[in-house]
Amino acid sequence: MKKANSFLFCRMETNLLLCIFLFISFLSFPYSSYCVFSNNLRCLCEERTIYHRLRYIYAMRLYSSFCDNPILTVELKNFTLYKNILIFIYNKMAINNIIIVGCNIVGLYSALRCTDNGYRISIIERLSCDKLNSKHRNNYRVFNKSHQLYIHLLNRFSIKYESYTLKYNEKTTTVLSGIINKSKLIPKKTLNTQSFVKFCRSILSITDYNILKNNLEAFEHIYSNISAMDALVMFSSDINTQQEYFILTDDISVLIERLIAYLKTKNVEFLFNTEIRDITQSNNIIYSSTRTNTYISTIIILAISKSNLQRFNFLTKDQRKYLNNVSKYNIDCESVYSDKHLKHEYDIKTHLLDKLHIVCPIKKHSMYLWNYGINNIIIREKIKNMFSHIFICGDSYSRNNFFLNYSLETFDTMCSKVNHRMTTHTY
Repeated sequence: MKKANSFLFCRMETNLLLCIFLFISFLSFPYSSYCVFSNNLRCLCEERTIYHRLRYIYAMRLYSSFCDNPILTVELKNFTLYKNILIFIYNKMAINNIIIVGCNIVGLYSALRCTDNGYRISIIERLSCDKLNSKHRNNYRVFNKSHQLYIHLLNRFSIKYESYTLKYNEKTTTVLSGIINKSKLIPKKTLNTQSFVKFCRSILSITDYNILKNNLEAFEHIYSNISAMDALVMFSSDINTQQEYFILTDDISVLIERLIAYLKTKNVEFLFNTEIRDITQSNNIIYSSTRTNTYISTIIILAISKSNLQRFNFLTKDQRKYLNNVSKYNIDCESVYSDKHLKHEYDIKTHLLDKLHIVCPIKKHSMYLWNYGINNIIIREKIKNMFSHIFICGDSYSRNNFFLNYSLETFDTMCSKVNHRMTTHTY
């Protein structure tokens, strides 16, 4: 009897020591060590419940930490005793964890909003840090007063900009005003099913059509790929003589650098030279696999382009169909501000060079535009609600890719859903 009592006491003492170790382990090891475990271990993590997953995770940690005394790992089989404490540790480990794929301006803005809400963030980027700003991208130098999300972001990080007056061709403005007035009598469905160029040919005289063709930069190249509805909304709200315009005097790379520096002060983890190869979801937990590691999180935000999204195997045929409603074109976003003769991009570059002594190198840009013939409002909503814990907010699927404000808006429309998922997370 004495031996039995002694054995029971030793066993209880060992249990207590293990509980203490688990708390110390959580406090002592860096956060990333909880997010990463080997691909071999991930196979074991496909058990039905959180308890089995945690048993293997912590058994491996105990074994590696106490290799001189591996018998301690056997104690974890007595798992009921540690159920509550392990759930607590797992909550600390993952409940506030969000992974963002893509260290571009949209990914950084998403991280900023999530950090403001108190979540722990990891940003995964396949490029190295020094290559981020060398990548060909639109600079989004020109914007207007209605782009409040962009303006607020610029003001928050003290990015310099000044007023800018676009020089409009009076004939072009008159023709566009006439098109907008005539379109009010036409059903929206009809406007969605044809390109803006085709619509203009059907309602304009040859003289008026040639005014647009001869004055607007790359008119047929750009507007033959935009639906009449999208073009009319753009000319009504974003490009017209009533708007007040601004132009960046700092390069947008300054904004990216300051965003990264600020997020690092908020303990955001940056993982450069890391490419996510596969994403799976099980029991409301996201597993993001690279070539060597697997990261776990409550939510994953994909701030990447359509071409990068299409590489993932977790997308179904129907989901890919929704994502294929945008197409890539070699277009600079600033082209829509440019009258070929009066407000060509050359004038913007000259303005920056003469007044501010900033040299703007000529680059080849590309962007995604919504295909005409579809209702992108409905498609955007379907993409937004495609998954419960995976959010797609790359600028490829913004309301209007010519303006950075709407790329930022893409995440803002999902922000409440992200908060809801984080606060109601269950296992």
